[in-house]
Amino acid sequence: MSPEIRELTLSKGKFEECVLYKLKKRWVLRFKLGPDCLAEDVTLYTNYPHDGGEYDRSTYHPLAWHCPTQQDRTSHYAELSVHLPGSFHFYFTISNTQAGAGYFLVDPELIFPLDSIVCQTVLSKLLGPLNTWKDKLEVAYRSGYNMVHFTPIQALGASNSAYSLADQHGLNATFSCDGSEATLGQVEEVVDTMRKEWGVLSICDIVLNHTANETPWLPEHPDAT
Repeated sequence: MSPEIRELTLSKGKFEECVLYKLKKRWVLRFKLGPDCLAEDVTLYTNYPHDGGEYDRSTYHPLAWHCPTQQDRTSHYAELSVHLPGSFHFYFTISNTQAGAGYFLVDPELIFPLDSIVCQTVLSKLLGPLNTWKDKLEVAYRSGYNMVHFTPIQALGASNSAYSLADQHGLNATFSCDGSEATLGQVEEVVDTMRKEWGVLSICDIVLNHTANETPWLPEHPDAT
C-alpha cells in the first residue's frame, strides 16, 4: 500500500513559528515550491535525522530536490519519509539567505494494543529514593492501572511546588540514596521495568512555562521574567 503523502508549500517570508504540521509514522512529507519561489535558487534544510541516524536538534542537512521535468518547476519537490516520532524543524534559503521556516510533528504510536487507558497520577516529589520506586509503583499495577503519569522529576525550587523547577536538567535530590546521585538512566530502568514486566506505560510532564525563583539562568536572562 502506498504511503500517505502530505504536501507543504514553501513561500517567501513564511516563518510559521506557531504552526505545527502533524504527521503519522510512515507518512511522507512532501515540500513543493510556491509561486514566489519558482524562479529562485531554493535550498531546504531539516533537523530530521538523515538516513536513520540519531536526532540532534542542532544538526541540519539539505533535502534533495526531485525534478521530473526541468521545464516545469511546479513539478519539483523534496520529500521525507518519516519514521521517528517527535517534533522537527525545517527552513529554506534563497541565495544563502533564510527565507522561511516551520515545524512538523510525527505522532508516536502506543506499543501495546490497549482497549482503554486507566491512568494514575503520582507526585514524583513524594516517591523518595529511586531504589524504592518499584515497590511503590507496583501498587498501581496491582490495582489495574495500565499507565502512570509522573509529575515533573526535575529539581524543585524552595516552594517545593511540583511544577516550579529550579534545574530543568537535573533530577530531584530526594531521588538519590546512600550518597549516590540519582541519574536519568536509573529512571529509565524503572519505567522500562514497568513496561516490560507489568505492561504499564508511563508519561511525564514537560514544563515549559514555570520556573522557580532559584533557577540559575534567571539572573543571567532577566528578560525571561
